[in-house]
Formats: sequence, C-alpha cells, structure tokens
Amino acid sequence: MRSRTSVWPVVTIVLMGVSLFVACGMKGPPMAPIVLLPNAVDDLEVKRFGSHVYLQFTAPAANTDGSRPPDLDLVEVYGLTTDPEQDHATAPPLDDWLDAATLVATFHLSRPETEAEDLTETGQTIEPGEQVVVVETLVPELVEPHVFEDDSEDDDDESDEIEESPPMPLLSPPLPRPTRRTYLVRGVSTRGRESAPSARAEVPIINPTPPPPPPTITYTDTEFLVEWTPATGAIRPVQAPDGSEDDDEDEGEDDLGDLDVVTDEAETRLPSRPVIEVVTPSDYLVYAVGSTRSGDVATLPTPLNTAKVGLFSYRDRVMRFGTERCYVVRVRDVLDSLRIQGPASPPTCVVPIDTFPPGPPTGIVAVASEGAISLVWDPNPERDIAGYLVLRRASTGATLETLTPEPIEGTSYRDASVTANQDYIYAVQAVDDATPYNTGAPSPEITEQAR
Repeated sequence: MRSRTSVWPVVTIVLMGVSLFVACGMKGPPMAPIVLLPNAVDDLEVKRFGSHVYLQFTAPAANTDGSRPPDLDLVEVYGLTTDPEQDHATAPPLDDWLDAATLVATFHLSRPETEAEDLTETGQTIEPGEQVVVVETLVPELVEPHVFEDDSEDDDDESDEIEESPPMPLLSPPLPRPTRRTYLVRGVSTRGRESAPSARAEVPIINPTPPPPPPTITYTDTEFLVEWTPATGAIRPVQAPDGSEDDDEDEGEDDLGDLDVVTDEAETRLPSRPVIEVVTPSDYLVYAVGSTRSGDVATLPTPLNTAKVGLFSYRDRVMRFGTERCYVVRVRDVLDSLRIQGPASPPTCVVPIDTFPPGPPTGIVAVASEGAISLVWDPNPERDIAGYLVLRRASTGATLETLTPEPIEGTSYRDASVTANQDYIYAVQAVDDATPYNTGAPSPEITEQAR
C-alpha cells in the first residue's frame, strides 16, 4: 500500500504545469508603439534690418524622450504676414496657419545614407545641434497681409438687444498696430511626423526710419570714437536726456531735474493715465563691418553698443594699428512692442596709424663701479614697447648723445666708456614697435660720478 504522503509531490507538479500552460495562453492588452519625435526648436530669434529679416535657431539635437541622435529628416521655416486689425480674437489652427504661410527655407539633416540627389534644390544640409541662420528679403509679395476667413455667422438680431454702453471718456485712440510678419520653425521625422512648432516670433512690416549720415571716426592709441548725427525722421524724446555716456547707473530711474517735489506725506496724487499714448523714442546701434565680404555664410549681426536714447557716440576699445576698421549706424524703433532696425548708414572706414609715442621711462637709478656706471629703470606700461635708447652727456649744458644706436630690449644698461672722477648725466627714451618707431620723451635725468 502506497503511503499518502508520496502522492502530493506528483499532484503539485501537475498543477504547476497546468498553471504555466494556462498563463502562456493568456493575452494582455497591446502595448503602445514607441513614437520618436524630435525636440522642438526653443531658441528662435528674429530681427529685422531694413528689408532683410534674420532668423537664428539651433537644430534639434535629441528626441523628446532624450534619445540621440534625433529622428529628424527636415527642419522647415515658415513665415506669414498678417494685419492685426483684421485678426480674429483667436489665432487660427496651426494647420490653417501653415497652409497660408510661406515656406521660407528647408534644411535636411546630415546623414551618411542621404544621397546628394535626394535633396531638393532649396534644401541645405545641417548637423544636429548646429546653429542655423536664415535671411529672408521682404519683397512686395511677402509683405501683403493674409486675411483668414471668419466662419462665424453674424446675428443681426443680437445688435438690437445690446444695451447702450455709457459714454467713454475723451481719450486719444490707441496707435494703430502695424502689419507684422510671423515666423515659426518645426521639424519633420524620417517617418513624416511633425515635431511641436517653435514659439512664434514677429517683426513689424512698415517702412523703417532712414539711416543717419555716415559716422565720423577719430582715434587715440587705445580706442576709436564713433560719432553720428540724428537721422531725419527718427523719433525724438519728449524731454531730451542729458546724453551722458557714463550715467548708466541712473538708467531706468525718474529724472526729476529741477522740479519741486512734494514730500509731505499728507499730500497724495490721484491716479491718472496719459491722454496721449507715449511713443518710444528712437535709439541707435553701431556695427563693425568688414571692408570686403568673406564668403556667403550668413551670421546674425551683433551691435557693438548698448543703445541709449539721446546718445550719439560710441567708444570702441578694439585697436589694431594698420588694420582697417569700418563702422555703420542703424536707427532702432519700437512699435507695438516689436523692434525694427532701419538700413545701415554708409560705412566709414579708417586705417589707424600709430603716431603716438610712449611715455618717458621712470624709476631710473645709476650705480657706479670700477670703470663703469650701470643704469636700471622701470619698464614702460605700454603694450607696444619695442625697446629703449640710453642718452648721456659729460657736462652740464652739453647735448645728450645716444649711447645705443639701436633700441635695447631690457631695462638695464652698463656704460663702460667712462673716465674716473668724471660726472656723467643720463636719460632713457622708450620707443614703440611702429614702422618707423615713435620715440618718447626722455626720462628725468640722473647724474653719477665714475670711479
């Protein structure tokens, strides 16, 4: 007779086998497919310079899940001109906006398997994470505003039911909002899926302020001074600022001038609003430009200065003698919070010539020894010092003569052509590296007696 305990292991094994069989046959819910989308462009910057609009952005370098490289085939740049006075209260859907927009530029992601003939005629090749600059010229057909159709039906009966509104106070109407051109960028994956669009950036479509006359350029041994006169048609401030270039710490504060200010706490001013809308005055931006164009690579122009209303000069501390430096000036206006820079002024170019002598050396010391007198002095602070000339005379009233026919590089000199018990008077001159070199004034004289 078989014992009862020997049956349990067999039963357990059979049940486990059945459970495994049943589990293998069960079907779970289908898993969602993995969809890779490239990141959206998040640094679109748009600036208008005269009749040209510069767009700068960085090509996506990863997908939305952080994986690299991005599943990116195309990067498309779109632009659309609209009139805010004709816009609806809500923006049109993205698809409708893109259908009406102009495809400004198309960029293909660089991949080894991409054949040259697969690229369109207007396409360019870019790398993931590469900074891209697009330049669009505002031709007449691009600045014509597009009007979206309004699908809402007008209800004539509603107008009869609207109660009369109370009379509005006598205020000047707001300034008209200018026509604007809006840009956005989006990516397209290798499977034809679109990424999220970039934030939209706008520029005004108006005639910019004409440029000022060519700037005048003067220079010293350390900097250029760029000066210009106001442009005809520029918006002047209501109260002219002081024009101080060094008054940056007071920028943004109220300039009360000589007005009497009530300081009694019992005196309070009633809240008010201006009757006339304040217009932002024009300011000016200075650019350094090359005398010749180097290649066709577009770059976003960067001004040298931080513009300040009422300031008509700029000091450029980039000085290289013998190298041409050219400057232009643009007027910048702000309309409805949109910035626009007008065309560049005619350039002014200058090739600085070093005609500035160094200062006299200081700290000169003379020490007599057996049959010689040694001189030492402090080095000059100028960066273009090429050497020093040592001068000597044997008696008071005599002319200083040069002991060193060529400049010496060090700051010491040993004069061995001396006679014992004879007084000698010395001076040192600094010379720069110009061709021909500029000679500075002599140092203070020093007298020493030879042994």
